[in-house]
Amino acid sequence: VSEVIAELIKHEAFCKFLYYTQDLEESEILSKPSINGAILLNKNLFIGRRVPITLLKSGAYATVRMEDFKPEDYNSEIIKLTDIEIMVIVHQDALSTLNGTRDCALVSAVIDALDGKKLGGIGNCRIVRVNDIMGLPVEYTGYKISIRVKGIPTSHIELTKKRANPSNGADKWFR
Repeated sequence: VSEVIAELIKHEAFCKFLYYTQDLEESEILSKPSINGAILLNKNLFIGRRVPITLLKSGAYATVRMEDFKPEDYNSEIIKLTDIEIMVIVHQDALSTLNGTRDCALVSAVIDALDGKKLGGIGNCRIVRVNDIMGLPVEYTGYKISIRVKGIPTSHIELTKKRANPSNGADKWFR
């Protein structure tokens, strides 16, 4: 999850579409000044399933959480698949931009930031699906983006040099 968030806060378009929501006039978001993505943490970008603050103003918000963690296949002891859920929620007052609707622009930015990235040591991060979030209050719209990362958890990576049985003359690296 931390690697996913790190990639998102480095992505300029994602940060701008989350941050620049309070303009009274419609403006072209991508021409706005760049911002430090770290200022979005716990204001517009949250870890967990829900936005932990009461939404009292219009804006755009995103949440990131681990959805599933499992072996790559039934017999895999080392390679794991991590499914991560990213939810994008936008208030109707912040929905319209000159770049298109903010919710779709954020989904596009997430895909651009993460699809094909090398996360988790091996394999690529890939977008599995994008679904509409049902049941939101009528003032909000949102999407759930499911991604999958194939990797080796760091607890499984440990290389040490050991002396093999001297009788066979072997001196190799063991995992």
